[in-house]
Amino acid sequence: MIGKITGKMKSPAKSVYHLIVETKNLVDIWKEFGKFGFYEKPAFEGFKFIFDVFESVVKSPAYYIYSFSGASQSLILENMRLRSERMAQLDEEIVEALREPELKIVFRDDYKNFGFVLIWAGKFLNIPLYLSGEYVGNLFSGPHEPEPVSKELANWFKDFSNACAVAIKQIKFGEETRSRMRLLESQVQVSKKMLGSALEVNRFLGLLLELAITATGSDAGFVAMWDDKIKRMRIKASKNLSDDFINSLDLSPDTGLFEWFGDGDEMIVRDFEFLLKFNVNSIIGVPLVEGKKLLGIFSLVNFKKLKQFDEFTVKILSTFVEQIKIVIHNVELFSQFTDRYLKTLIALAEAYDMRSEYTAGHSNRVANLAVEIGKKLGFDSEKLRELKIAGLIHDVGMCGVVEVGGGYQADYNHPVIGASMVEILPISSDIIEGIRTHQEWYDGWGFPQGLKGDEIPLFGRILGLCEFFVEVSSNSKLRKAMSYSQIESEINQRTGAQFDPKVVSAFFEVMSEKREKAGTGWIEECWKFKGEPKEVCSRCPVYDGNFKRCWQSPEIMCRFHGDYSCEECFIFLEWIERIKTKKLEKRMEYTVSEKNNYVIVKLKGELDVASSIQARDIFKGLIDKGKVNIIIDFSDVTFIDSSGLGIIVVAYRNVKEKGGAIKFANVSPRIKKLFEITRTEKHFEFYSTVEDAEKSF
Repeated sequence: MIGKITGKMKSPAKSVYHLIVETKNLVDIWKEFGKFGFYEKPAFEGFKFIFDVFESVVKSPAYYIYSFSGASQSLILENMRLRSERMAQLDEEIVEALREPELKIVFRDDYKNFGFVLIWAGKFLNIPLYLSGEYVGNLFSGPHEPEPVSKELANWFKDFSNACAVAIKQIKFGEETRSRMRLLESQVQVSKKMLGSALEVNRFLGLLLELAITATGSDAGFVAMWDDKIKRMRIKASKNLSDDFINSLDLSPDTGLFEWFGDGDEMIVRDFEFLLKFNVNSIIGVPLVEGKKLLGIFSLVNFKKLKQFDEFTVKILSTFVEQIKIVIHNVELFSQFTDRYLKTLIALAEAYDMRSEYTAGHSNRVANLAVEIGKKLGFDSEKLRELKIAGLIHDVGMCGVVEVGGGYQADYNHPVIGASMVEILPISSDIIEGIRTHQEWYDGWGFPQGLKGDEIPLFGRILGLCEFFVEVSSNSKLRKAMSYSQIESEINQRTGAQFDPKVVSAFFEVMSEKREKAGTGWIEECWKFKGEPKEVCSRCPVYDGNFKRCWQSPEIMCRFHGDYSCEECFIFLEWIERIKTKKLEKRMEYTVSEKNNYVIVKLKGELDVASSIQARDIFKGLIDKGKVNIIIDFSDVTFIDSSGLGIIVVAYRNVKEKGGAIKFANVSPRIKKLFEITRTEKHFEFYSTVEDAEKSF
């Protein structure tokens, strides 16, 4: 089939690319994608935006987005866009192929490369999508005859590739979160009803059935349970089914409507004549199993709707089947349900935090700091466990933002929404009230209840301070992370107004101990302090036992948790301030010689922790003035330690981001050894003399 599809047009062929006058640059792409809000909007709006941006540059008859499945080594169609006015210029055979794309394509190595590839409908421009350096899918645009691509356009494609991959990840997060919210809402309603109807099994089953029909939009349904007395299934609850349907329904294991194979949670339809007789368009049955015994069947039916039951329906029914087991068989299972439910909430809160690199790990950081404060306040192990749970899910109510579109009202109500999601569980009221009150202020000016002083539960007072610290020690789109002295000043100003003085005292005790213990090192490993995204931190050169400070390695990619430079990172800023407070008086001698397009910095003395602040000020001053091509003359440097090396690496990163370079001259073998030990020498250029380094510019 591929050989027959040539891509020939009936009218004279157009240029391969129809570019708009102002091609978007990298900043424009990330700015536009960043303010769209893929996480909050329906998937179709997100994909429409992606296609709109790409189509503003490349005019094609058809566009397809595929995601890569590593498990099946194939590409799965996610979305598509067809342009009739452009397709009208193509052969009918090609148009037909474009309208019926392959839902699944076998992966080929050339799909990972930018350029033109041959797919089912001819030759297409291929934009491979990469997320954090990992191949995740493709955008195909065409059909086109291959043409050379300008360097400017190739760079734009690479920028678009990264932005598109991030956007698709956020789209999927949003869709998963909305599904989880619907599932959780159903679980919450179930649990509320359970408390009042656990002893009335038939009424309870009826409530479950009604909730399932409403949640999935089905027409009807029934719940049947095995009756040992009559040795067959008996209908215990039904809705919108005729008496004739129920009386004719055969649910016997050997000859009935459904067949169950005895070793799983799936049932298949056996009696198709019964479905035809009652005009059933679609039906699903989920078994209620205890061990290897079939105890019941939970089924939903559609008569009018021409839709198949999806994975969400299976999840709903499976969840409700579990609730039936809890009520009928074992009260102990309710405790297990609580654990599973809390784990689901924790996962939901974590997914919400991952909506942005700036908020990644937010809930986990709040929880960890809360536990440290709780220890200072004398909490026992059980209270600390409860406090950590409250911290992990304190913002789970913010998932309501996805449903209501964000804004003031959603943020204002999120503590109450979060508390309502757990208040029906048999858990400590401290957890529930901590979630409900973590936005209250000590002086009564908080929300949503306006509580003050000891009216605010202690968990709420602790979480409120922890959330403040985590937010101001992280970057955001609106402001940079504060330094420790700024945070200290802010918290002191808010003590007695926003924060409980007792909690503030415990917080400063925690921080003082950390800073004292750190000495001249970092206050905490960045992968512990941030901890997200886990898959990025786990690959970090300083992760888990390598105690080299993160700013000493050019390979660290801190942008994944919102730190685009060391000067924006709380851990680095705190270290700089702490070193200054040590009042180490040692200074280096230095000279700066400015040339036409570069500067020479000659250092003399020891570049160590005592002089690292001075070195940082030297290089920061040059870079701030736009001097980003620098030669460092090491001829009179007698010693360099890890702190000095760290400042050099930070300067290297900063000039590289601005299109400059740092080059080294006259580095002694002894000092160069430190670069080799820390594996940083591969990033730098070393020259025997300053003159040789000058020639390179």
